[in-house]
Amino acid sequence: KNMWVDYAEFMDEGNEGLLRALRQIGKYGLVFLKNVPVDLASTEAVANRIGNIRDTFYGQTWNVVSVPDAKNIAYTSLHLNLHMDLL
Repeated sequence: KNMWVDYAEFMDEGNEGLLRALRQIGKYGLVFLKNVPVDLASTEAVANRIGNIRDTFYGQTWNVVSVPDAKNIAYTSLHLNLHMDLL
């Protein structure tokens, strides 16, 4: 199954890409977006296309980076499989 949706199609006002992505999420719990610009504004635009971004105790958005003596695997260079945080 093709689980990829192009960013331009996803963001298009015709909503066909958004609908395809949402159906993919509903059926498989996962969708991959390709050709997303690598900047915070584009990441926020993708998230806001699906729903409102809510603040957490980390803030509205944050970068996960490798740090020395990390207390959480997310802040190491170790591989982190697909998962959901704060369920």
